[in-house]
Amino acid sequence: MSDLASAGLEIHKLDEKGTVARRINCLPGRITVLRSVHPTESEMYQQALLGKPSAGRFTILFRGAPYIPGRHNLIGDSPDFITGDKKTVFQYLSASGVAENTIEKLLLEFSLGGLSQAACADLGPGQQRVLRLLAVAQNPEVVHVLVEPFAPLSEELREKVAMYLSDFVAKRAGIVVVTSLTVRPDAWIENEYISRAQLERPRTKTVGFGSDALNREELLAHMRQSEALSSPVASGKVLLSPPKQHASTWVAMSAVSICLALIGFVCYDKFASRPDSIAISSTSTPITAAALVKPAPAEVEAQVSHYPATVQEAVLKAFLRPDEVLQGQMLASVQIPTQNLRASFEQPIQQDSNQELGAVQEESQDDLEARREEIRQRFLEAIARASREQQQGTEWGN
Repeated sequence: MSDLASAGLEIHKLDEKGTVARRINCLPGRITVLRSVHPTESEMYQQALLGKPSAGRFTILFRGAPYIPGRHNLIGDSPDFITGDKKTVFQYLSASGVAENTIEKLLLEFSLGGLSQAACADLGPGQQRVLRLLAVAQNPEVVHVLVEPFAPLSEELREKVAMYLSDFVAKRAGIVVVTSLTVRPDAWIENEYISRAQLERPRTKTVGFGSDALNREELLAHMRQSEALSSPVASGKVLLSPPKQHASTWVAMSAVSICLALIGFVCYDKFASRPDSIAISSTSTPITAAALVKPAPAEVEAQVSHYPATVQEAVLKAFLRPDEVLQGQMLASVQIPTQNLRASFEQPIQQDSNQELGAVQEESQDDLEARREEIRQRFLEAIARASREQQQGTEWGN
């Protein structure tokens, strides 16, 4: 045991066998703040220091001798002054060791100016607490146990008193133990004279990322740098085609997209050319075929109902909006002229006043078959061209 530790306050918590389970050393010249994850743990230490029954077993030594709470200064557990006490502020500070010629100046500094002759018991709670804490700095020969010392103080007074106590322990090697602290003064943050004692044992670190934020940042920066150096652009390698291991996937996706578009166009051409798919208007206003074609014929839905939902959605989308499907294809260079087909249907259908009401001019069956054959041939050419381009791109990549 070091001489410095034996000169201060030693708190030993014992286990069921009577051996020391935890040791807390409150050194001279330090304000020791007890910290605990569980409130019940800090309460056990507080009760032991105040001399009250505690759930734990403790042995407390002050300068190597048994600690007797009644001989030390305990603040915050009981009223600061007993009601009816006639002792004045001047008398209390003088008895505590404050020089009489400095009392008025000290009271003025801590917002107690003009109250030197007032009874201590007649002061407000905050004023009584300031008076008790000012007396702490006059006696380094005892342990000062503080329980929520700044609770009744304003923010301005809290900072002043906190700095006053810090200067006391630094200059006179006093011993101050704070068992409970809800509000921590700014003057105690990163203060070399403030010691924080964790009552529970430190947790054992596990394998993996530690608690050091700096190490995590360095690791993430290293990973980002490695990823940037391995990217194609950073390394000066520009791929002219998809990677070899993904070439088959790319070809499959292209083939599926083209097949879906082909099915949609065939269905669109088939049902758009049927006479029963054109609604007969009784008005004399020209009607376009695009407004007459049903958005999703039941027959198309029935034919694709046994396919997965994604396939059904793609077929119906190709049937209803073929131009949009073509624009979204990966083969941007392939242009399939569907405008002629849709333009023939979007032309206003003029009603012949000499024909019966509702009669619509229709194209011959031979014309429709020729148009369908032209569309099929163009799709086959597009698929062949896409296959050749993909094969050439794979050779370039290799």
